[in-house]
Amino acid sequence: MLNLLRYPSAGCIIEYLEGNNVHIAMVLGVSGDRLRVILHTRREVTLGKNRCLPWIGPQCSGNVSREEAVRLLEEHKAKRESLLTSIPILDVWSLAQGEVREAQVEWLCELVESDPDEDQLAAYGQALLNCKTHFRFHPPCFQIFSAEEVEKRESEQQKNAQRKALFSGGQAFFQFLWEVAQGRKKLIEPLKNLWPTEEVAEQLEALLRSLMLKTEDQETENLWSKLSKGLPELPNLPLQLLQAWEKVPPHYNVQLAIAEYDPSAAWWEGDKGIRDGVEELFKQEIDLWPLDERQFISIDSASTQDIDDAFSLIQTDSGWQLTVALAAHAAFWTFDSALDMAVRKRATSLYLPEGTYHMLPECLGIRRKTSLFIDHRGGC
Repeated sequence: MLNLLRYPSAGCIIEYLEGNNVHIAMVLGVSGDRLRVILHTRREVTLGKNRCLPWIGPQCSGNVSREEAVRLLEEHKAKRESLLTSIPILDVWSLAQGEVREAQVEWLCELVESDPDEDQLAAYGQALLNCKTHFRFHPPCFQIFSAEEVEKRESEQQKNAQRKALFSGGQAFFQFLWEVAQGRKKLIEPLKNLWPTEEVAEQLEALLRSLMLKTEDQETENLWSKLSKGLPELPNLPLQLLQAWEKVPPHYNVQLAIAEYDPSAAWWEGDKGIRDGVEELFKQEIDLWPLDERQFISIDSASTQDIDDAFSLIQTDSGWQLTVALAAHAAFWTFDSALDMAVRKRATSLYLPEGTYHMLPECLGIRRKTSLFIDHRGGC
């Protein structure tokens, strides 16, 4: 095992933490609990012995010149940085976790290395400090987290990184979208330091949609309060930003989205179970359609497409025969089917200025000819 120095003296190389960064230095002199050291940048500082990280050495001559001290520091610093890139720190954790709750750097290093020198030990110390999800520095030892603790810390670290990315790019981007919404700028990718990355853009879009559809939670509200600083407090601001971003069309109906009412035909065309239900309705109804060539008449206007009733009047030897044809899909309706459940959710047809949206698949009322459905004979 490496014979470590515990009490640095003049000429000893040490490392210490400052601002979460590791600094290498050589001791120039010792006065009680205070050390006068020189850094590889030639700057001299004074620090307490308790600031030294618990990997001390090597011990050089106590009367080296400043130039020689700087040269040695640069040499050892470069060697440690090179070693740091090849340290299998997760293998160290895998070997140690479950065995001990904490250990000194020497013990952890020797799980992998044989007869490590001072530079290897220092490199392992830095690797342990950097791996905060698996180890915690509790001088002079490192606490070793369990697999459950590591999973939790990695999840928190990922969330923090995502939150940081959102904060760093989201606020400026929302300001830009507001300028676009006001007509002061155009939606073109500006400088790369303003336009968000693909991952951040997805999170920002999800945030705006959650706010627009009133599905936000407390965390979403907290994010929005920070990202929307400097923007006007408007009830439909998330919608306006999404429109400026061209993620939703100019006349987007938010209320339909909140109700999960799809105005397109995708709600039934994209579901095989629903399509099969529609085809089954056609198959059953075709048997009731009159097989003669009588002409049915509707009193609806020429522009009406969803004709739901019509009549036929023909003269017979004994007078006139009146036949009324009614659209009655309920007569063949299969309750609790995929089609039935989808129609229950839609609940109603909607007649709005921008368009008409049907409760049932549109083909059931308009009789559009497609290769999917069987056409009725005759027509209205």
